[in-house]
Amino acid sequence: MTSTHSWRNLSPTEIGALALDGELWRSQATVCETDTPDDAMSRISFARTHCPRDTIFARTSAAWIWDAFDRIPSRWTVTSRTKARLATMPNQHFVVCDLKLEAADVVNVNESFVTSPTRTAIDIARYETALPEPTVVDIIRRLLETASGHTDQGLEIYEQVSQSRHLPYKQRCLERLARATAVQPSLTRYTS
Repeated sequence: MTSTHSWRNLSPTEIGALALDGELWRSQATVCETDTPDDAMSRISFARTHCPRDTIFARTSAAWIWDAFDRIPSRWTVTSRTKARLATMPNQHFVVCDLKLEAADVVNVNESFVTSPTRTAIDIARYETALPEPTVVDIIRRLLETASGHTDQGLEIYEQVSQSRHLPYKQRCLERLARATAVQPSLTRYTS
């Protein structure tokens, strides 16, 4: 395959043939080039293959992109970049979640978008119920380390969440953040 011919512009049949020839690597419904580096840029390109362009990767999909979750999601979790609903309906490749995001919550990686490690940690702390609790806490810890190189910013994030008003699943989030960062809740000001 030449560098001037992008496999993303090929038909599904041609992509399947390249995967059979070993030029592309297939995992569930997505494919990527073999021998690509395992970094956020490669992971988001891999995830992008079957998702709409006007989306932001979130929750466990974002955690996988940030290398804080070891399992490739069976369906990518995305949210709209605009306030409008997505024109494409969710399918076997992706599911849509509704998030209100600030500019600082989103990172542009190779012209694709993903929630920041800190925002991803908070969303997982709030919403994740399918994974075992030790796995969730480990993902949160790894995301916070990615965000700052260490989990020391845990107290700052804990305070930010505890001061938020009308935040769904706030108590679950605070408990998980405390376990992931070793924050002592008794030392912080908690307001419900």
